[in-house]
Amino acid sequence: MAIDPEEQANELHHQPVDRKVAWLLVAFFLLLITLRPLLLLRSAEVRQIFGRFAEALEKVPQEAQNIRQANRKVRRAIADFDGDLEKNSRFSERLQPIWHRTLAELGSGHETVHVGYGGWLEYRPAFEYVTGDPILAEPRLGRWPDADPRPALLKLKADLELRGIALWLLPAPSKVMVHPEGFLPGSLPPGAAEPEQVDNPSFARLRGELEAAGIRVFDPLPELRRLAASRPVYFKTDSHWRPEGIDATAAALAAALEAEVPLSPRDQDWRRKIEAIDYGGDLARMLHLEKSELYPPETVEVQIVTDARGRLWKPQPGAEVMLLGDSFANIFAPRAGALPAQLAYHLGRGVDRLVMDGGGPVGTREQLDRELRQDPRRLDTTKVVVLEFAARELAIGRWRVIPLRRP
Repeated sequence: MAIDPEEQANELHHQPVDRKVAWLLVAFFLLLITLRPLLLLRSAEVRQIFGRFAEALEKVPQEAQNIRQANRKVRRAIADFDGDLEKNSRFSERLQPIWHRTLAELGSGHETVHVGYGGWLEYRPAFEYVTGDPILAEPRLGRWPDADPRPALLKLKADLELRGIALWLLPAPSKVMVHPEGFLPGSLPPGAAEPEQVDNPSFARLRGELEAAGIRVFDPLPELRRLAASRPVYFKTDSHWRPEGIDATAAALAAALEAEVPLSPRDQDWRRKIEAIDYGGDLARMLHLEKSELYPPETVEVQIVTDARGRLWKPQPGAEVMLLGDSFANIFAPRAGALPAQLAYHLGRGVDRLVMDGGGPVGTREQLDRELRQDPRRLDTTKVVVLEFAARELAIGRWRVIPLRRP
């Protein structure tokens, strides 16, 4: 029987909580909000924070010229107050890890991490990319500036086209899109759902519009879903893909590039060797669960790319293929096991690289523009630029238009 995408999204977003767990969480929360202020006020530093907050509120009627300005100043005072408490309160520093661990072990999470089943964790913004509003819905696009990715991507395509360079997009899927079984126990086996059923409702439309404008959108989700039917492709406790997911994406992308882009003949003899490592996830660290038996480190085999003499792969400036990316393109980079190295291995050619952890949809485009201003010939031999970004950025990113230096 076909799975209704809307029903599946509702199930993902509203997971049931046991009544006993709910009462325990309520009791713990009430105790927390009762004791926390009393204990905080024993600190002279915290009393100063409360004093600054009171002073900020007193100034609002004097400085604000209208209700809107007053509202902004009050909100700013509250945000500063909360931030000061988080940064300066020893009590908060000691309590938060205990609180986060308690929530996770009771099957809940917090504002940043969503807790699934069987040890699965997910970055909440990535989770909400699937369960939230369509990314091209007009009400969503009107909530903040630069929410629409199309102007920025079309401008990048036009600027690269002036240099005779093609633009390819590589949206890296979120874990819940590849392994929904970790968040819907018993409802479907690994790999059973259709890719479009675990994606944002607007993605197909966005892809169609961008490809009609001449931007190639390479979506690895179908290949990753197929692979997930037989093995884990993403880490349970980390927001990124495992080496298996990196390799599958690189192989499929290399095949597509060779079929569609007039690249020069292969000229590199890349090799690979395997190194097994234990990897602790970033999501587990966010919940202070590094030592929890419920969320142990995962053992993976990293494919390390070397040349024929055993030297680690390095990016090759001037290569015909350039990859821009975020942390999905940078994980295992110190071991030459990241996406650019695997892409070079499957292409049998050099690959240029510009990656930035946490850069979002803006960081690497800004860096590329800076490099072009320093070296106007930076892209003279490039034939295709592949822009990798986390798919969740289509929902939460700020897609500011960044013109590249003209050739």
